[in-house]
Amino acid sequence: QKTKAIFELMIPASRLEKITVALFYTVVVSIVSYVILFILIDCVFVSYLRNLGSSTTTIQGEQPIVIDHWAYFLKMKWPKQFQYFIFLPFLLNAIFLLGSIAFRNFQYIKTAILLVVCFVSVMIALTRDTVQLSNDGYWENEQHVFGLFLWAGTALTFIFWGLAFLRLKEKEV
Repeated sequence: QKTKAIFELMIPASRLEKITVALFYTVVVSIVSYVILFILIDCVFVSYLRNLGSSTTTIQGEQPIVIDHWAYFLKMKWPKQFQYFIFLPFLLNAIFLLGSIAFRNFQYIKTAILLVVCFVSVMIALTRDTVQLSNDGYWENEQHVFGLFLWAGTALTFIFWGLAFLRLKEKEV
C-alpha cells in the first residue's frame, strides 16, 4: 500500500533494521504461523474423520499389514528427497519480497508473471539436448542433482534478499 510504504520508508531506522524486520515478518512469522495453523487444522479435521468410521484396513498375510487411511500430517512418511527442497518457501518469499520492493503497481502479479517466464526459459535452456544413453555420469546420481538444487536454491534466496536490500536502499528518501 503506497500510503503505508511511504511512511515506512521515512521511519528513522537504518536500512539493515528495515530489511531485518521485513524478513522477520515475511519469513519467520508467516511461515511459522502457517505451519502451526496447518497442523492444527489437520489434527482437527483428521480427528473428526476418524470419529466418523474406521480409519484403518488390515491385510492378512504372513505378516499382517495395517494401512491407516486417515493419517495425521506429522505421522506421514516423507520421501527422502523432501529435505532437498526445504529452501522453496524461503526462495519464493525472497522473490516476492524483491518484487514488492521493485515494482510500484500490481507487484504480486508482475512478480508471478516474471517468475513463470524466467522458470520456463531456464528449464528450456537446462533441459535442451540433455538425454544421455549412458548411466555413468556424475549427474546421473540422484543425490548430486538434488544437492545442486539445494545449494542453487539457497544461493538464489540469499541473492534475492541482498537485491531486495539494495533496492530498498535506492527507494529511501
